[in-house]
Amino acid sequence: MNAAVEARPAAGRLPDFLLIGAMKAGSTTLWGHLASHPGIFMCRPKEPQFFSREPSFAKGLDWYRSLFSQARHDQICGEASTCYSRWPHFGDVAGRIAQHLPQVKLVYLVRHPVERAYSHYRHLMDERWLSDNEPPISLEAAIDSIPEIVDAGCYTMQLERFLLCYPREALHVIVLDDLQGDPALAWSRLEDFLNVARLPLAARRGAAVDNPAGDRLARLTARNETRRILEAGIVGRAYNLVPRPLRQRILGRLERSKLAQRRDARRLEGYRALLSPLSTRMRARLSERFDRPTRELEDFLQRRLTGWLE
Repeated sequence: MNAAVEARPAAGRLPDFLLIGAMKAGSTTLWGHLASHPGIFMCRPKEPQFFSREPSFAKGLDWYRSLFSQARHDQICGEASTCYSRWPHFGDVAGRIAQHLPQVKLVYLVRHPVERAYSHYRHLMDERWLSDNEPPISLEAAIDSIPEIVDAGCYTMQLERFLLCYPREALHVIVLDDLQGDPALAWSRLEDFLNVARLPLAARRGAAVDNPAGDRLARLTARNETRRILEAGIVGRAYNLVPRPLRQRILGRLERSKLAQRRDARRLEGYRALLSPLSTRMRARLSERFDRPTRELEDFLQRRLTGWLE
């Protein structure tokens, strides 16, 4: 490690690389594998969203530095905020990053755009359910009314924002198909790009998805429903008389009870039944929408993306 890294202040440091997306392309699994490398420190939370969310940015650069304060001097640092590659919905994120991190490396994970868009739709419907307790809208209505779903899958449009601020060699694009089909080669290329030691694939964590779809929804649904029951009527008045630390223990025990799990599984199953499937018609519509962006990405990467244009 060079002297500049050694001289960084003890209060924290700035990241050496950013995983900028794409959303719903496997970034959580990639984050977990990166965090398991002894030469890499990944901050928590996984997505600090410092350069894209105004409340986070308002906390200041010292707060951002503090996220990496536990890193050893012989480690490089990174973070993974997928909203960094959702232009124009979060403003000029690339320009803001370049202003503060002119030498940072950028890792961009991309996935079949139709599959990614459908996963994005399901994620947004989860948020709609959790925040407003409203039923989901159809996939077709979401595509028409929420442009971010399509924009996040126009990968070259997102890359172009960063290429206004960074040279091509600062960007490393990973195709999820490669990470799944030939993980040893994909990982060695990423390790070379980050300039860390190559590890045998067997030394890494398993490739299981770290946050399978629905886990977060099930967890928060359980908490919200349990709170609703505890805070209602006579039960609620009695519950509010209990000291706060004891309330948290009661809440936790009820959430983990088998009765609560069965109740919430039924609610989650009912909610999922309302989601639009990725029908043949909608797949064709999305494939047509992503035809030109995919061809542009093929030109950018100088390779064919098998199956993406079918």
